[in-house]
Amino acid sequence: MSEFFLRYVTHERRPSYEALGWQCVGDGSRMGSHGLWSCLMKWAAEGEPREPGLVPSTGQHREDE
Repeated sequence: MSEFFLRYVTHERRPSYEALGWQCVGDGSRMGSHGLWSCLMKWAAEGEPREPGLVPSTGQHREDE
């Protein structure tokens, strides 16, 4: 069985996540109210999921984003 991670991401951040290897698996009316402001992203690559704008050693968001 393979491991994967799911995360809701706002529409404006979707391209940044896709550039790192995340895939959009849910977007639109079938998601209820979540689809109005976000899409459901899936990380199925090897290792821990990567996120844009995070300082790797701390997991904290950079202040410039």
